Amino acid sequence: MTGRRMRKYAARFFNAASWFTAGAYVAAAYIEHYSPSLTDLRDARQFVGLVWIVCFVTLSALRPQNPSSVAEPSPAKSGTTVVLVTGLAAAAIVVTNDPTAASVTIAAGISGATLVLAWLVYRFASRNADQIGEARFDTMKPR
Repeated sequence: MTGRRMRKYAARFFNAASWFTAGAYVAAAYIEHYSPSLTDLRDARQFVGLVWIVCFVTLSALRPQNPSSVAEPSPAKSGTTVVLVTGLAAAAIVVTNDPTAASVTIAAGISGATLVLAWLVYRFASRNADQIGEARFDTMKPR
């Protein structure tokens, strides 16, 4: 097997492993949150978190290092991603700080508004993709 082929398979393995360990971490955190009597789960969750970090760092090292081989995301994709991550993080913070029915309802509202806003951002950015970019102003007045 060539080095490039081994790198490709190793990257696929660590990509899958990082997704699996991230899922295991979330599941362990959920169980630990709703069943605090399981004290041994905290150590397992911390270990899984450490394994996820190792997998993620290894995956990052195995990804192509040539900047020309990585395509730049479209404005629609990057804008939508920013809106989704920000909105879902806000909803998660609301539920984490106060896990009552009222805060879950507020978090559901935040999530719904996030989805609508993400759709609007995607629609706007995909229609105006050629106009989105750096703003350049000519500060020199013509004489």
